[in-house]
Amino acid sequence: MSDSESMLSDLTLSDGVQGICSSQTFGSEKRDPKENRKEPSIKVIRHVTKGIKSFTSLIKYSHDSLWLGDDKFDVIKHVKLTGDNIQVISQIGIPVYDIAVTSDNNLLLSLLGETKLRLFNVNTGQGSDSRYNVASMCTFGIHVTKDQKVIIGADSTPFLHECRKVVIVMDKQGNRLTQYEHDNKNKPLFTLPHRITSTSNGNIWVVDHVELYGNGRVVMLQQTRSNVQIYDGHPDINSPNKPFDPQDILTTPEDNIIITDRNNHTLHILDHDGVIITYIRTDDVEIREPSSLALSGPGYFYIGCEFYMKGANYEHVNAKLYEVQYSGFEEIK
Repeated sequence: MSDSESMLSDLTLSDGVQGICSSQTFGSEKRDPKENRKEPSIKVIRHVTKGIKSFTSLIKYSHDSLWLGDDKFDVIKHVKLTGDNIQVISQIGIPVYDIAVTSDNNLLLSLLGETKLRLFNVNTGQGSDSRYNVASMCTFGIHVTKDQKVIIGADSTPFLHECRKVVIVMDKQGNRLTQYEHDNKNKPLFTLPHRITSTSNGNIWVVDHVELYGNGRVVMLQQTRSNVQIYDGHPDINSPNKPFDPQDILTTPEDNIIITDRNNHTLHILDHDGVIITYIRTDDVEIREPSSLALSGPGYFYIGCEFYMKGANYEHVNAKLYEVQYSGFEEIK
């Protein structure tokens, strides 16, 4: 792999609370390799195709237990992996967009067209409105940090009187702590805040869908410095003819970032400061169109994929779930 520059932009915040920023571009080289460091790689250890048709969000719940969210068929499923098959423990018909797990092991759900996150008690099977409310906007991507802050991507497009794209950080009580929306030219930072994660240094990472299909970016909101970075992909992989297509984002226990680049069959690996480490071609291990991500256990994570017959409707969708073992990530500091 060449040492060409990654596609990064640096945006300096003039107001960290409201996320007002001015623009300055720069290129960031890959992290220098260390002597005797193992090259990051993945190996498929489990491949599941039976028992799943479609899912658009994925989160680990317990050992070999996952929640799958599907905004195409308006359902969430609690599933257990048994060998190479999936056993459905329970399912609920609900129009979910994204899922997060709370500190007491219940679910926060971002529902299509809703202004409040929904709280779902896994033990009782009961749902209720949460205290997390984005008022006249709709919730999209959501994330719960290690210190129990809740981060919500919100979009007011369904409410035609205004058009806002916002990322909001709330405390455990639902009070707004920080809001990111515009740059210093009053231009929005986001088009559609689709998925969110965070790293231990306080950085917030947002998968932003610039177009509905096949074009996006990752926005990193830095907490330790008053700026943000924009990651548009790697020039070895991405170009105008092969645009960056981020679908999901995951923080590893080593505090590195994994991003799925669906149409290019690639994982992009960055460190917690936004420096590109490497990329991994998933089609080299026969994983095509990687979309969803979730942790599995130490040294392992899940990759979810969906496939469509060209021109077909949702009845012809097919999903696959892979559990992969990764190596080399833990040696990157």
